[in-house]
Amino acid sequence: MTTFGRLLTGCAIIVLPMTLMAALVSCDSEPRAPAETAYSGKPPKQYQGDLTVTVHFVKDVAKACSEAGLKHMAGTVVEECTIIGQGRQEIILPNACLHGGSYAVATCHGIGHINGWPPHHPLK
Repeated sequence: MTTFGRLLTGCAIIVLPMTLMAALVSCDSEPRAPAETAYSGKPPKQYQGDLTVTVHFVKDVAKACSEAGLKHMAGTVVEECTIIGQGRQEIILPNACLHGGSYAVATCHGIGHINGWPPHHPLK
């Protein structure tokens, strides 16, 4: 297992070198003070393009990532994980319906429609 250091404040990205490559973002439960050149969590611009990918919204991200064969360091909080390889391109994320903020609300709205919520609903 290779660790690419502390890229996010108090976080590490772990890549498991196998036939199935997987990246796991894992954060300390007690974040450290930000470094002078703290990484924002976003990839460089050339990797931020639109794409079509399978996303799994789950209640327990750590459990889902573990069940996908990914390991994280003890004492860390798993924020998300990405599975790449063997024809798979998948992201495991927390269920947005369990969080606040406009992005989470918009994502939860879409999840609701995909889960069968009718398109014609009250706006309040």
